[in-house]
Amino acid sequence: MKLLIVTQKVDSTDPILGFFHNWIKEFATHYEKIIVVCLQKGLHDLPPNVQVLSLGKEEGTSRYSYIRKLFSYSWKYRKEYDAVFVHMNPIYLVVAGWLWMVLGKRRFLWYTHKHVDLKLEIAVFFAQAIFTASRESFQLETKKVHVVGHGIDTELFKPFGHASHKEYFTITSAGRISSIKNYDVMLETLLVLQKEGKNIGLEIIGAPVTDADKSYFEHLKKIVIEKNIHHVRFVGTIPNNMIGQKIAVADLFINMSETGSMDKAVLEAMACEVPVLTSNVAFKDILAPYNLFIKKERGEIVNRIRMMYDNQVETEAIARNLREIVIKEHNLTRLINILISKMK
Repeated sequence: MKLLIVTQKVDSTDPILGFFHNWIKEFATHYEKIIVVCLQKGLHDLPPNVQVLSLGKEEGTSRYSYIRKLFSYSWKYRKEYDAVFVHMNPIYLVVAGWLWMVLGKRRFLWYTHKHVDLKLEIAVFFAQAIFTASRESFQLETKKVHVVGHGIDTELFKPFGHASHKEYFTITSAGRISSIKNYDVMLETLLVLQKEGKNIGLEIIGAPVTDADKSYFEHLKKIVIEKNIHHVRFVGTIPNNMIGQKIAVADLFINMSETGSMDKAVLEAMACEVPVLTSNVAFKDILAPYNLFIKKERGEIVNRIRMMYDNQVETEAIARNLREIVIKEHNLTRLINILISKMK
């Protein structure tokens, strides 16, 4: 079997997209040949049966050039792949889906986002199957959708042990700094708990991307200063292959995202045996039985964190169960096996 993968970026150090490097490695153990066409190419270390071709974003080429290269690669290597797996970017199916159809290639899309537009609808037309992580992660009604869970590398995201020298109970959150993540709610919660005398702090891993994100980031820093909130660290971005070690030493991972899709960062924390709290509805069925799903109300968030702060031994025992959930339902090897079985 031979596979063409089309994705945004191949770079093992990228803080957001670096995880896909290990997806490619796992795919490579099952396929004779893999060609990866990416918009941008960075640092990678992949097996000999994987060929990486860039559309040239790292060289500053034009969008017209991207399209021309996508057609060129699709045609030039047409005898070297049997199927196409498009990761997260429906536009590639919009542009080249017809060509892959004419060439008789099987066509598949991975998509986990609540956003729906015309591009996605066209991509669904060309795709023979769509894979998504949870029911909430794909908002179009179609019989082509397969809910398959996420693919967390549980060897990369695993317990590393808590740091014995920590000065305070550390809450960690990770992801792009954006208002949709509700970091301001976290800061207000932290302030209430600190006023109660709790020795507690917050570390936020990630950075702003858009101008709106940057304005929100400035707003967060202003809250910290004006309200004199202690032990708040904006860590910035961390390479994907190192973020597990950072998350694993936290006492609690919190996610107040409103994306509506299953946030991979929560599963990564669970794999590290770190207790999690989230208001993301995609996790309700998984976490509600452990009282780890919360409404986005400050009073409830404060009460739940207070309880976890005061009962750390019990909370750590629950966290061990969380890792088992990820291993059973969301680990990388399992996911790739499912995808391959459905793409035959």
